[in-house]
Amino acid sequence: MAFAVFRMPPWLPLFVHESNGVDPSWQMLLNEAGSNGWIFGRDLFFTYGPFGFIHARMYHPETWAVLATVWVGISVIMADLVWRVSGHGRLSSVGRALFGIVILEFMSRDAMAVCFGLHALVFYEAVGCSCKDAMTQSAVESLRSFAPSRLCVKSFHELFQGIRLALPILLLTALPWAKFSYFVTAMFLGFSLVAVALLQQRFPWRATVLFAVCPLAWLMSGATLAECGEFIGTGLQLAGGYSAAMGLGPASTSGLIVVVTAACVVLLLPIWFSSRLQNHDWRLRGLTMLFLQGLLFIVWKSCFVRYHAERIPVFLGTVLPMLAYGMFCSRDGEGPDLPVSRFSGLLHSVTRRLVMPGMFATLCVMMLAGTAERVRPLSPGEMIAHAAAPFRDQVLAVVQTVKEPAWRQSTHNEQLEKIRLANAIPDIDGTVDMFPGKLAVAFAHGLKLQPRPVLQGYAAFGPELIERDAQHFRGQNAPDHVLISIGEIDGRLPTMEDSRAWFELLSRYDLTDSSGELIRLSRRQDSALVLSQELASSTTVKFGEPVNLPQGLAGPVWCRMQIEPSLAGRAASILYRLPELQLRLHCDRGTDREFRLLPAAVGSGFLISPVVESRDDLIRLWQWRGRADSENASSAGRVVSIACSATNNDLSEMLFETDVTVEFFDCIRRVDPMPESARPTDVATRGRFSF
Repeated sequence: MAFAVFRMPPWLPLFVHESNGVDPSWQMLLNEAGSNGWIFGRDLFFTYGPFGFIHARMYHPETWAVLATVWVGISVIMADLVWRVSGHGRLSSVGRALFGIVILEFMSRDAMAVCFGLHALVFYEAVGCSCKDAMTQSAVESLRSFAPSRLCVKSFHELFQGIRLALPILLLTALPWAKFSYFVTAMFLGFSLVAVALLQQRFPWRATVLFAVCPLAWLMSGATLAECGEFIGTGLQLAGGYSAAMGLGPASTSGLIVVVTAACVVLLLPIWFSSRLQNHDWRLRGLTMLFLQGLLFIVWKSCFVRYHAERIPVFLGTVLPMLAYGMFCSRDGEGPDLPVSRFSGLLHSVTRRLVMPGMFATLCVMMLAGTAERVRPLSPGEMIAHAAAPFRDQVLAVVQTVKEPAWRQSTHNEQLEKIRLANAIPDIDGTVDMFPGKLAVAFAHGLKLQPRPVLQGYAAFGPELIERDAQHFRGQNAPDHVLISIGEIDGRLPTMEDSRAWFELLSRYDLTDSSGELIRLSRRQDSALVLSQELASSTTVKFGEPVNLPQGLAGPVWCRMQIEPSLAGRAASILYRLPELQLRLHCDRGTDREFRLLPAAVGSGFLISPVVESRDDLIRLWQWRGRADSENASSAGRVVSIACSATNNDLSEMLFETDVTVEFFDCIRRVDPMPESARPTDVATRGRFSF
């Protein structure tokens, strides 16, 4: 337990980085959301929730005390849970302690590994390795029979044992509101615990506590149950959209080895694990196998939907505790009560004698392939140094805390000062939003942030999320100013991120200061642009076929595409991910540009011409809106034709519908202010596209 308290909490936390990139921005926002009273499910929609700052583990002066306290509690609970679970086997006390230290060290490599590992450990304890879990039954009975009249040492001891069993469940009730992946895992675990209790003919008290307290944990954040439903519904959209947006890029040999190896582990490890359990109920062994396969599938999707080698520590931090439990904790003195037959005996022998070496081999392949994926192969000494780095950092952080207790605060202030120096902003009076990201700049300068619901443009994956942000800029709570810059992620066309918001900004905000890298837009009284209700052109083509933009459109052109996955494509998206789609733009000066294409974003529509990929392009776009000679102002970067294709043409024919519908609309400059009630029907929600 002492090792866990030393190793697991973020004594060396993350600090907001002067690069103020995507990750530091949203990590800092999770801390700022609590201090500013923003409500997830109403004001903010993201893959993280109101307790997300606990998972982010970033230093913030207003949340650090809570963050450290919670992680110390997590460490104590995890150490005690590992100790209890290891008691199911035949390890000595020294063996159990060493087992616990090794397991906690592997899980401590990443917060996701800790949280996914907690779900697995709770299930292990519920199943046990025999038909009766005497300690669990005794503790539950003591909770039922406890009364004030029985205040004695024995009663307090029994009550303490009951609290020890309940604490991991109570921790699980808060995790779903830290990260949406944990909501999915917790619900899956809850229903699995119900099935375990029914098979064991016990009251499902673990699942009951989980389902009953989980809504209370949400209410503690200050949100309502209705907002909880919004958070869950949007979380499903974000999860599905994220999987669709992170397409499968060009083949990477080492990355492919990692993913295929991990998939083999997902399939085979639970089979071997269930065979190791000393339990005579074949239904319970089968349930254990199915639960672990489901849990590992969730972990696999969370780790490898976008990344290859970067998330190997998370996957291994979940898999290795399971492997160690099967090796050292489950009893194998007696074989399981299987029907005596040649087939069952052969299956049992193969599972025990071949699957285990195969598991070790595949995990070694994962680690070696992961090492070669991003960096050069390491020597044995370098590998040892790399493995020991997290432990060394914890030691240095603890020593520094003893020498200088306020070093985290001073480091935080230094980082904010670097952000201010690197990102000068014009004078701003009123509320502001940062588009598409760079939220850390607003925090560093102390601006009055009024963020859009999907707080970073890249996360607006689907039509409903895109429309939420567009409504934010149309509504009464729209920010007075927007600091905009060109930022793209994963090679996307910049105007494809939060695509509808781009049009609202161009229509409802004036460019008022372009002296710095961040350009200031200020809200105007009325909208300056509308999208034409009439189609400029509509064409249906195949993948790779070019489409010419209509002639005679002087200003920016709005494009909408319909790209649908086939039935096989939908299945591939659920199991893993679809191939990346590419958008090729041929411009009037004979140059070609290639960007990633997001099917959900293009379905809502996006600004296709002129191409906006630099600060000068951004300024030129706003200059066009305010000038009479719109044709000259928008000539630079005008797109002549477009074509969409997949990184793998053979797969695209199988995973996508063959026909792609491309529509173009004109952006009409409004001469006289028009009341909002007289505004034409919004083209993004008109016609056969219903969102």
